[in-house]
Amino acid sequence: MFRLVCMVIIFVDISAAVSTCNKTVNINSLVTTIDLKDTVKPNVCTWTLESPSSTTIVVKIIDIQLRGGLDRVIALDGPAENSSLIQQCGLNCNLKGSFLVSSENQMLIQTYLDGNEDIRIFSVQAWAQDNGGRFYDKGYITLKNSTDNSSYYQLHSTIKNPDEKQQVQLILNDSLMYPASSVKVYDGISDQDPLLANFRTKEQFVPITSSQQDLLVVTEGFNELLYFGGSFDSVKPGCHKLSSGSSGSFSLDRKNFMTECDWLINPTMSSGNIILDLSSVDLCENETLVIYEGLSSFGQKLATITKKTQLSSYPLFSATAANGLSIFLDRPTSNSTCKTSPFSGSYWTVQGCSGDLQPSGMITSPLYPSQYPLNYVCQWNVKPVDKTTSLYVTFNTLDMSGATNINVDVKSKHVANYTGSALPASDLVTKITSNTSASIVFDSNTGNLGTGIEIPGQGFSLSYKILECGSQINAGNGTLSSDTDVPANVTECIWVITVPKAASQFKNSVSLKLNIAGGRKGYKIELRDGGSVRSSLLYSGLESMSTVTTNNMVWVRYAQNSTENDVAAVNTSFNLYFDTFTLTLCNKISRLPYDEYILHRKNFSAKCTWAISPEQTSGNIIFEIRSTELCDNETLYVYEGGPLTGRKLGTVTKTTQLSRYPKFSASVKKGLSLSRKLNSIMDMEVSSLLKVPKFMTEIDKHVHEKEGTSSECNSTVVVQGSYWTVPDCSADLVNTGTITNLTSPLYPDRYPLNSLCTWTTKPLPGNKTASVYVTVNKVDLRDGNNVKVMNKGKPLSYYTGSELLPDTVARVTDNTTASIVFDSSIMNNGTGLQTPGYGFSLSYRFLECGASLSAENGTLSSLTDIPTNATECIWVITVPPTTGKTGVNIISFKVDIKGVAKWQNLELRDGGRATSPLLNHDLSMTKSLSFLTRYNVLWIHYRIKTTGDDIMSDTKFSFKLSFKTYSCDIKHQCRNGVCLHPDWKCNGVDDCDDNTDEADCITSSKDKGAILRYLLAILRYLLAILRYMLDILRYVLAILRYVLAIPRYLLAILRYLLAILDMFVSHTQVFLSHTQVFLLHTQVCVSHTQIFFWKSYCQIC
Repeated sequence: MFRLVCMVIIFVDISAAVSTCNKTVNINSLVTTIDLKDTVKPNVCTWTLESPSSTTIVVKIIDIQLRGGLDRVIALDGPAENSSLIQQCGLNCNLKGSFLVSSENQMLIQTYLDGNEDIRIFSVQAWAQDNGGRFYDKGYITLKNSTDNSSYYQLHSTIKNPDEKQQVQLILNDSLMYPASSVKVYDGISDQDPLLANFRTKEQFVPITSSQQDLLVVTEGFNELLYFGGSFDSVKPGCHKLSSGSSGSFSLDRKNFMTECDWLINPTMSSGNIILDLSSVDLCENETLVIYEGLSSFGQKLATITKKTQLSSYPLFSATAANGLSIFLDRPTSNSTCKTSPFSGSYWTVQGCSGDLQPSGMITSPLYPSQYPLNYVCQWNVKPVDKTTSLYVTFNTLDMSGATNINVDVKSKHVANYTGSALPASDLVTKITSNTSASIVFDSNTGNLGTGIEIPGQGFSLSYKILECGSQINAGNGTLSSDTDVPANVTECIWVITVPKAASQFKNSVSLKLNIAGGRKGYKIELRDGGSVRSSLLYSGLESMSTVTTNNMVWVRYAQNSTENDVAAVNTSFNLYFDTFTLTLCNKISRLPYDEYILHRKNFSAKCTWAISPEQTSGNIIFEIRSTELCDNETLYVYEGGPLTGRKLGTVTKTTQLSRYPKFSASVKKGLSLSRKLNSIMDMEVSSLLKVPKFMTEIDKHVHEKEGTSSECNSTVVVQGSYWTVPDCSADLVNTGTITNLTSPLYPDRYPLNSLCTWTTKPLPGNKTASVYVTVNKVDLRDGNNVKVMNKGKPLSYYTGSELLPDTVARVTDNTTASIVFDSSIMNNGTGLQTPGYGFSLSYRFLECGASLSAENGTLSSLTDIPTNATECIWVITVPPTTGKTGVNIISFKVDIKGVAKWQNLELRDGGRATSPLLNHDLSMTKSLSFLTRYNVLWIHYRIKTTGDDIMSDTKFSFKLSFKTYSCDIKHQCRNGVCLHPDWKCNGVDDCDDNTDEADCITSSKDKGAILRYLLAILRYLLAILRYMLDILRYVLAILRYVLAIPRYLLAILRYLLAILDMFVSHTQVFLSHTQVFLLHTQVCVSHTQIFFWKSYCQIC
């Protein structure tokens, strides 16, 4: 149908009005201008718009300007004043650009103006349309057989209660559309209101809900063959929401919850991703919440949540901004017991994570290190280049749920797939040609078809490089060569070599041999024990070597050394030979800082290897054999490096095995090995870092040549051993201002054999000089083990055994260093076992001057040998110990003193140590001193400030010491070989320590004073003897007195006995006398009795 647009322009001028305001306007007539005038009361004008039957009217407000407080414009859906209201606008209303659509072919427009004289403007466009129209509350809209270029549908929800709010929801469910056609839905009555949707295909149809009570639907590009249809309904606000901004939030109030509510997220941006965060979900028994990618239930289901499956926290969900994201909440029946909000959440948009890979970099999962969103896809592509390259990928972290994966695709085929939380054992190196596409794809697929909730992990972080060469090598053996595998002028290549895995009772490792030829500069080879850059470092450098891994993979890197720029690099070449090395039950490879090994005889096979290769790249291994139980035909070897070709440190047989073994040491780089040899059958190697070229071939050949058996051995354990790592004992000698102590490794325990420790000073800046004073306090070194003090590359002192030697003073300048070296190397070629000593303890400190001087004669002066303002210096002067075959040398020296000093200011000691006998006890009153030393060493200590109160009083103190060699021939020596000083002879002191200097001094007529001294001494001895004899006489007299006293004691006892006998006799006599008297009395009594009897008898008679 041809569209006729009628422009109605209304100018309102109170002073000049024409009575033309009340009229009917046919919209297919020409533009009409209407002027009104009313001076008595506000003007009331009415226009009735009519269109042909079966059409509807569209009015677009071009401009509206009202001036009076009572001004208003009203549009009614019909010709009568009681028709339904379409729109009403007052003074502050702005309907410019709005569309007014009728439901039939008539529309009434009225203006009400107050009495002021301001000009009002009300300008509209109107036209008729075959399709479209105004629709109320609930119904169905359709478009068929359209000849209109555009059709306008206005969907309106009627509000019956002033406090009530309504929304309009549109669901399109049928269409036939071409790409040129579209259905646009606006949230309001103007095409300037927010665009909620722009549908071009049926697949894009989703439910649309207005924020207020109107929706404007505009169709474009439809013809007689195209159509669409859909239903609409009035719904409560808060149950349906459509969000189109870059971020937003929604919380469903349960009082607004109908049987079905939804939240549609459809940002206006055409690229990027939506991130949805459900902050809370609290469902009732009969409620289900479903999340879709897309804006309808036809999209991909991402998650389903019920009351039984709801969580305290939820993962993030994602969808592309082009597809949108939706949440549908369904409740078949009402549940009055639920009160809380069913769900609440928020969303935001982010840029897409896909892109091109740079030459190197790092990529991570979305939102890393937080949990990644579900349903997120990222693809990073390798840019095509005109040459063959290699893509190298290594994972830093990996934590992904089972359904989430990372694919590396080459030519649209998977070459690697990663998932789970275990870091891959091997890095990826894959070749890419000029016509090959490659990409890294991250896909956090929900995995369960949205029937539940997938819980994501923390994601991943990986590093990548586009290298000039490199690949994955899977083979049992082979060669990696710079001639064939490395293009010219490369800066870096990486390979991962993997040999086949062994059977269950065995374990395969990689045996490696690296041959380097050429300049050996500019590049380096790096080997790691495993398939990743995270694996332990085996080797780094550009020297020929051999080693073995602990597993069936090795990581190889050939790279330019940024610290070197040498033309020899172009001539450097390498060949890396690799082979499969099978480990049995008796083999072990250790990478820990400490470990132990027990070889049980039942596990002993043709070859047994203990490989010790700690992860650290510096330090030392301390290895200890704890016990051995060897048989007659077995021998145990200790090597530095690999067995057989390494440096042998010790040998143990059944006859030489010990209850306690010495400890052995080797650097981590060189490694340590233990080899058990069965003389008639086999070799068993326990090695730390095998440095043996063709190690496997040599051992196998050696085994095949042997015959015999060891079945008579019944011990259960062949050998027990352990190791631990310690920091490197070498270090710098540092000036701390105080005394610093150094000891041998493990001191005060016995030191490990094969140790090498070097402590070195750093060159001094400028023209500064200093001296390092070293004194050894204890020493117990055996079998050639030694500690040396080096200066200018030559030893100043050499300690071995247990003898304490003179102290050492080494000079240090800007180009001269001093060092202390301890060496416990094996001196017997490892044919047996050395027994180490307890080592050494020494101290050192830095001085401003001093030196160890070795000369036959010389001069030492404070004016020439002591720097200005120096406060302390020490010299140790040594002359040759002997002259000829029999001469013994000592030092004759003279000291001239200027100024006032105390002995502490210039300390002279007879020997080479600070504890040697003091020569000068009092220097304060002496201007010149002359001495002969006992030994061929003189120790000199200069101080201008000393401890305590001994502070020098004369700052002009100076000295000059002249020395020369004093030789004693055989005639002028003590019997013990000590040089006999002239003043020692017959001085009454045993200066020789063997009394040679005091022999035959009594018979000498040349020294009467000496004879007198001897006579007096003899007299003293005689008097002493006399005193001893007198004491003996006193003892004898005392004994005699005791002997003479014995008879007196016996006589006294006899007298006592006689007295007792006399007393007894006397008493006996008295008793006898008394008895006689008694008898006499008795006789008298008897006589009297007889007389009495006879008298009585006579009387009777």
